[in-house]
Amino acid sequence: LNCSFDEMPKEFSSKFEIIYSNSFDQSQDPIKTANEWNRCLTKDGYLIIAFRPDAEPSVADPVGRLNVQDILKLFPGELIYFNKRQSNYSEVIIKKNNKN
Repeated sequence: LNCSFDEMPKEFSSKFEIIYSNSFDQSQDPIKTANEWNRCLTKDGYLIIAFRPDAEPSVADPVGRLNVQDILKLFPGELIYFNKRQSNYSEVIIKKNNKN
């Protein structure tokens, strides 16, 4: 199945217990992407994101200079894990707020 992570198929609603991404910075509309991923996670699902906090925005990677607070605003829930700058990337694991 090919699809954009900005527009996931309707049948993916609440289907995934885990969503992993190391390409969130490539989203053309991070708010739309976050809404789609939140919709696709189960009520107690986990989101794992690897990101480059020092990356400048570019045409290919329009989302730049993310930090953990930015990610928590887009993906409300419990921060389970945060590893700051392992190699060039930081990683977070967030357990979705089951109210969402």
